[in-house]
Amino acid sequence: MVQELAIARKFENAYEVAKKIYSEKITRSEGKIEINRTTGMSEGSAQAYITIFLAMMSGEEYKRAFNNETNRLFLEYIRKYFGLEYSLNALNAAQKYINYYSTFKKGTSGLQNIVNEMKSTYIIKDGSFRIDCGYFDHRYKR
Repeated sequence: MVQELAIARKFENAYEVAKKIYSEKITRSEGKIEINRTTGMSEGSAQAYITIFLAMMSGEEYKRAFNNETNRLFLEYIRKYFGLEYSLNALNAAQKYINYYSTFKKGTSGLQNIVNEMKSTYIIKDGSFRIDCGYFDHRYKR
């Protein structure tokens, strides 16, 4: 439990910095230094956080890996603070990463489970609303 709280705090600090970069309040270079200073994370790892966050926001493929807890936090925070469009971008980026990484015959089942779980929350049981972009289609009934 203590370790999970430490991971969550470190993530939240890094996430707040990544948001500043996304909104162009600071540069990537300034961001990686700030993440390093506030979390103790290496600048290389900080750069990976920033790169993956920006890729998720735009729905682009990324090639660096996070642990599943960090992936889940990124996807949840993007959904909570940026809404549906960006949440779908993030899910698409994660799916692209899964597809890329699977070409190396390496497991991504944990992340795939997270993506599937989060994706399923966008489908209302009666089928009246379903959203998908890229890997997911979108249908609306009025």
